[in-house]
Amino acid sequence: MKLTGDGTKIGKHLHVVNFGFTLLDEGDKAYSPAGNHCLAIFKEPESYQSLKNCLEDIISEVNALSTIKVNGVTFEIVYYLGGDWKFLAIATGIDSASSTFACIWCKCPALDRHSFTQRWSMLDPNQGARTIEENIALAGSCSKQRYVSNVPLFTNIPLTRVVVDNLHMFLRVADTLIDLLIHDLRQLDNVNRSMKVQNLEGLTHISTFQCIVQSMGIPGYTFWIGRESKKLKWRTLTGPEKLILFRNINIPEMFPEVENGAAIQSLWKELLDINQLLSTRPEDVTPYTSCEFETRSKAFVDQFVEIYPAKFVTPYMHCMMMHVSEFMTLHGAIIPFTQQGLEKYNDLMTKDYF
Repeated sequence: MKLTGDGTKIGKHLHVVNFGFTLLDEGDKAYSPAGNHCLAIFKEPESYQSLKNCLEDIISEVNALSTIKVNGVTFEIVYYLGGDWKFLAIATGIDSASSTFACIWCKCPALDRHSFTQRWSMLDPNQGARTIEENIALAGSCSKQRYVSNVPLFTNIPLTRVVVDNLHMFLRVADTLIDLLIHDLRQLDNVNRSMKVQNLEGLTHISTFQCIVQSMGIPGYTFWIGRESKKLKWRTLTGPEKLILFRNINIPEMFPEVENGAAIQSLWKELLDINQLLSTRPEDVTPYTSCEFETRSKAFVDQFVEIYPAKFVTPYMHCMMMHVSEFMTLHGAIIPFTQQGLEKYNDLMTKDYF
């Protein structure tokens, strides 16, 4: 049983958190809204305190319940936690992704996320692995250590069964690459991140990018100037739109002025290939899948830091190159832990609201 939660906006001013479970044994059904069974919906911010308060009864039951009897047959329950980084960090008591020790599974500091000089493991305490027992102990101490700020919500779920979501991993790494490309285009148009913009005239490269994205069949993608901030704004692409962009963009051809354009294009293609490996179905997993993934993901991060400063290596990238192969070794394919079904459930809820 995978327990999962996610915050979503319904309308302009209504923010809710969905919490539910998925039976991983249901196979393909687990990937769909039909396989995601809602336990709670509450109108609160997605924070530790709101989750703890609103899910108090559910948390107590999960922490106490290890078997269930159905029609005279007793089943042992094996619990997992799934979700995006924010939910998993909250549920395990770890500080946010912007903290110094943000990794949910190990104690790698932010400045070492890109480094290969030390192996960071979720399995071996000698290689920095965290444990749920240690998180409980650290959260009860007077001072925060390794940025464990709260007692984990589900104290009976080991961190080896807190599994990263392949969907959000691709989306967030893709966001980083897109934002860095837009930054390069802004620099070519002489508009840095903090600069106020009076109008869009003269932003040649930004306008070209907008036209290219729209020409790929992605409607409504525009840049605009914030009413109060007077800074350049743009919307985040959806998951399917990101796939379209990554499959069709040719950076060195479309933007020859971008430095390292060919290398950046190679990086974008490599992320697509890594996403294919992330999406490997259970029946297609081989003994070599985890090794191949570790090799490809480390090569991706190595190439990334040749182009961009190491400070842009995100927790998702660190997890991708250090821990996903461990998840594959432990659990086989990680596609069964996808949040795709819950995301579709959120979309359906939003449409029903309107």
